[in-house]
Amino acid sequence: TSDASHTVGGVFRIDIDKRPLLWLQFARVHLDRHPKARFVLVGAGPLTGAARALAAELGIASRLFFAGRTTNVGFWLAKMDAGVAPYPELPSFYFSPLKIWEYAGAGVPILASVTGDLPQRFPHREAALLHPPGSAGKLAAHVEALREDALIAYPTDSCYALGCHIGD
Repeated sequence: TSDASHTVGGVFRIDIDKRPLLWLQFARVHLDRHPKARFVLVGAGPLTGAARALAAELGIASRLFFAGRTTNVGFWLAKMDAGVAPYPELPSFYFSPLKIWEYAGAGVPILASVTGDLPQRFPHREAALLHPPGSAGKLAAHVEALREDALIAYPTDSCYALGCHIGD
């Protein structure tokens, strides 16, 4: 997709608790608004086949690259204009936001579902754009906002200023 206007990515295990099918639904909504967008999913898992099938069904397969499992996540993060983490709403969900830290460390703007202590570590509109779990439409709206003002979800400076670090 050499004609891409921007790249939205995700780094996660392609499994039910990471919501890859919701991620693809978001990609469809966003692609309707931005036909030149491209998408990259980095990771693999038990839902990879279902995710590929849904991408084809949604008509987004030509704008989506499945990078698979890799030891060079940084290579893919460097290509992203936004990193998306559509966490589920689960009351007993153990939250370890490794992908959020990866996005932040690479300076990739963060779009994520509100869960766990994420709002305290990455405040909305200061270090990330946070949306309700399960909301592909709100996620797409946040990408719109990010395209208008990239600094609203730019993690690096705001995280250092807010003390967003793993030891807290």
